[in-house]
Amino acid sequence: MCVTRRWAIILVLTSHTQVFQIAHEMRPALYYRGMEPGDEQTVATLVSRIFLETVAPLYPQEGVAEFLRYGANPEAIRLRSQEDHFVLLAEVRGAELCQLVGVIEMRQCRHISLLFVDPPFQRRGIARELMRQCIKRCRMLQPCTDEITVNASPNAVAAYERLGFRATSTQQQVNGISFVPMVLTLAPSSAADQPGTMSTPRPHG
Repeated sequence: MCVTRRWAIILVLTSHTQVFQIAHEMRPALYYRGMEPGDEQTVATLVSRIFLETVAPLYPQEGVAEFLRYGANPEAIRLRSQEDHFVLLAEVRGAELCQLVGVIEMRQCRHISLLFVDPPFQRRGIARELMRQCIKRCRMLQPCTDEITVNASPNAVAAYERLGFRATSTQQQVNGISFVPMVLTLAPSSAADQPGTMSTPRPHG
């Protein structure tokens, strides 16, 4: 669940006294965390909206229906997260604000099932940070993880290439869903990949 703070207290020191002043509203920041029970509907709503706006126009109706059954179904997301999947979220938090802006779902610590970032928040490093957090979690769960695969929608191939993925085959279509198989070969685990907090704030704006 989102937690916001309405005010920040700043201690102001003067030559005569100490005065507590109420500061301006907190600057929005990005937070990354694991999905919790009850988040499934919010995740499904975000995924559905972004998919319908940006990917669905590329698919026949069969592919749209197939994807929505999988990626925009809160119950399906809940069941997968109880098996061999995990989901990480990116949120913008500030005064009276808590907005889900990004989501990544990983299967068996080796395949990206979903990766969506709200268009107004794209090209701000959110997908890259979700990937970094995801790789960290995978190496906690399966230290021998050495590659991550994804079936990228045609209009997302360039974005995945910027994240270091490369195509392993030409474009394919299954059940109306067009995709390009891609893989990311992971470097040996480094200090940056070691376990750490999942709720580190990142300045936004």
